[in-house]
Amino acid sequence: MPPHESAEIAARRSRAASRTGLQRLAALLVCISHNNSYEGRDPRLIPDSLTCGFVAGLLGLKVSDMAKLLAALERQGLVMPIEAGGLRLADVRALESLADAH
Repeated sequence: MPPHESAEIAARRSRAASRTGLQRLAALLVCISHNNSYEGRDPRLIPDSLTCGFVAGLLGLKVSDMAKLLAALERQGLVMPIEAGGLRLADVRALESLADAH
């Protein structure tokens, strides 16, 4: 552990590294949802301004893998595309549970 890194940060980093791509995506969607809520926007809507390539890069995934993960979340009924572009989070609590799964 680098000298400037606390034990808490090191533990979080370790937990994040062990998460699957699906868990990391769920965690990111939940984080965006919470930020939307704090800023007075609909917490269930994820704008299309967040491109797949950008999000895939944040999560360390290939765009093709990102598309598969989004399709998996849609099959599970957790997200759905919206006509105007972007995603609607159908079940934020289930996404939170997926993000926190061990």
